[in-house]
Amino acid sequence: MKTRYKNPIQTLAVALFSKKGLLWMMGILALVFLVSLKNRFIQSDENWFGEQAYWLLNEGVVRLKSMPLVNQASVRIYAIYKLHVYVGAGLIKLFGWHFWIFKAYVLALFILFLIIYRRFIIKHFPNQERWFWMLPVFVLISTPLVLEQAIIFRPDVAMMLLGFCSFLFLYRAIKEERENLVILAGLMAGLSFLTHFNGNVFAITGFIYLLSYRKYKAWVKYSLVTFFVSMLYFWDMTNVESIKAFIGEFQNVPNEAVKLKGNIALIRLKALFTEHQRFFWSYRAMATSALFFFMLIVYFKSLIKQIPEIMRYFLILVISLNLFGAYVAERFLLYYLPIMALITALGIQKAMENRKNRVLVILLLLLVFQGVNLATSFKMVFKYNANYPEIHEELARYIPKHEKVLAPWEFIFNQIDNYTIYSYKNVEYYNLKRVTNEELASIITRLGVNYIIVAQEFANLTQYPFHEIRTTGLPHYKPLYANSNYVILKREPQE
Repeated sequence: MKTRYKNPIQTLAVALFSKKGLLWMMGILALVFLVSLKNRFIQSDENWFGEQAYWLLNEGVVRLKSMPLVNQASVRIYAIYKLHVYVGAGLIKLFGWHFWIFKAYVLALFILFLIIYRRFIIKHFPNQERWFWMLPVFVLISTPLVLEQAIIFRPDVAMMLLGFCSFLFLYRAIKEERENLVILAGLMAGLSFLTHFNGNVFAITGFIYLLSYRKYKAWVKYSLVTFFVSMLYFWDMTNVESIKAFIGEFQNVPNEAVKLKGNIALIRLKALFTEHQRFFWSYRAMATSALFFFMLIVYFKSLIKQIPEIMRYFLILVISLNLFGAYVAERFLLYYLPIMALITALGIQKAMENRKNRVLVILLLLLVFQGVNLATSFKMVFKYNANYPEIHEELARYIPKHEKVLAPWEFIFNQIDNYTIYSYKNVEYYNLKRVTNEELASIITRLGVNYIIVAQEFANLTQYPFHEIRTTGLPHYKPLYANSNYVILKREPQE
């Protein structure tokens, strides 16, 4: 006999968050995501990490030949996300040079994470419905930030996987009183540091978490494993010069947004009061964060009693990332999201049990808000999706092989073997300000650039650092070829 609910709000909420409702929503989401993969656009960071991996494989050192003006980037880069770049080099060795091998790798990591996440929920929440795991997974995959990062060759998904595994082993060590599991937790934390410098956050969180339970012996084991695995990062820095170069790269970051100026301790203390920006940075995570905090506030006492170990770890993780992480950035929210999604799911379940109309109305409104955000995200994806290798092949027909070319960075896919490619980022990071045509002409003359590829859409934007290239022309360069998306300029011989 079907349960009758008092009003349409309760009926709708229960229907949407039932097993059948979740299956429908997740199925539709998965279908749209799969469709969006066709001709997926190349995100800027994929050029950064992809090129590093390419030169590591082919020349034995990490460098960015597309950036000869930025510090010593074209010679050698020491401050890299080492494991991430080395895996990238391995992928090129196995499968060849194409941006989709990188995207497929990250997507595989994300699927692996979901498998581990599902098993964790089923095993450690046996009193819930068998299908309860679908609820936190839905919260996760309905977050636009997650769907975007799950197909971008950045280290963030790997960090989410390794960080969650570190937490998982720490949690089991405490709950099941299996001390030696902290060794695996330390291994995961160490690997996360090799993947991204923010891995120190998972290491520190584990240190504090074990100390908070007075597990001193376990803390020693965890600390030793984490330390020795992390130290593998420095295996190729065998002299003073390499160490100085490594430190120098941190002191001369070609991005004003990430530089720390002033008293570091004071900056970190002030950062605690800006942590909320990470949660509400943009539409990519805003609805998920709002839903999380809403459930946390409404059911805080109940959640503290139900999952004290998880709540404690989460609090330590948030403070650690804020104090010891690189800077406040939305993408690092992926480190929190597995636990945020679980807490949110438990809150939603309590809302379904209590059936208070005010709570359900807000819950449904936030679900609609999330739907709007997802639509916005997919609209952006479909707007920029294109067959970039084919486009680049067409442009390459008008440029002789082995020429020096100033081009959008993604031109390295799949033309890195055919040209000496300088990216616009090379000039942007070199100047750190808007570039006039005269300044640009002077810079590219020094580089010996004979051909310039201009993306029409970006060049016409007033905030684009090189927007004058379309409005006033570039001295000594004349149009060679144009289509609806790009213009090729060729340097004229000088008398």
